[in-house]
Amino acid sequence: MFHYRSDDEKLVSYLGGFSLEIEDRVTEDLSLEELDEIQVTIASTHDDFRSLQPPGKKAQNWAAALAYPSQDRILMKSPRLLLGGQPHYEKILLHEVAHVALDQAARGGSREAGSNQNVTRQARSETAGIPRWLHEGYAIHVAREWSPDREVLLTRAVVGGMTIPLGRLVSDFPEDKIRAQLAYAQSADLVNYLIRSYGSDAFRDFVIALGKGYRFGHASRTILGEDFLALEERWHRHLRTRYTWIPLLTSTGSLWFLASLVFLAAYVRKKLTARAKVQEWSEEEIDL
Repeated sequence: MFHYRSDDEKLVSYLGGFSLEIEDRVTEDLSLEELDEIQVTIASTHDDFRSLQPPGKKAQNWAAALAYPSQDRILMKSPRLLLGGQPHYEKILLHEVAHVALDQAARGGSREAGSNQNVTRQARSETAGIPRWLHEGYAIHVAREWSPDREVLLTRAVVGGMTIPLGRLVSDFPEDKIRAQLAYAQSADLVNYLIRSYGSDAFRDFVIALGKGYRFGHASRTILGEDFLALEERWHRHLRTRYTWIPLLTSTGSLWFLASLVFLAAYVRKKLTARAKVQEWSEEEIDL
């Protein structure tokens, strides 16, 4: 359900064409029969975007959209407010819908959890909830938003020993834009690692278990068959193996830098050769 001003009517018509495709992707991925109705508001001004956010902490100015999963609600900036107009704007919608769908699955909107039907209503004494890193990592995974820039950013952090401890990404992300982007990159890699290592069905059941009240460690042992601390250590070993100097050396910025060095070296060599030639001519004239 879209809420918008007349200036964004064409945009909403465009997004509406993707709505069924988006719903099909997330419902199949999370084994949901269908999504509950989601309210999507398009903010046509920066002031609207801020005023439509709930009271309390406001999003950073660079944020393009926000999801409020427990309310089945999404708030998006009009592409007219974004740098470059965001040519793949539908991916922003897909990213935010993934947040809401994940929460709906955790709330019990999914079908029975396949091979792990032992996830029952027990262990509800403390609702663990879904950590922020899992939410963001899953949304990036579904929207296929991994990029070379994220690859280089994560590589620099791993090589430099500057990754963010996972415990700091449970409830919130850094306010600094660069550190926030690193948090997104780490989250996306970890979720991809979980899905590759245990399969999409186990990942879905893990989310459902969290929604049913399992504590995080208990859900990990019950669904994934491994203590999460051990799993996290294996993921860190994967990071150190996967993200080496190679992406840095092959990044666009590095290639331009290396090309500049080659050009500079050729220029200096040419100047030195010319200077040597002039010196040689001078010595020949003196001999004469």
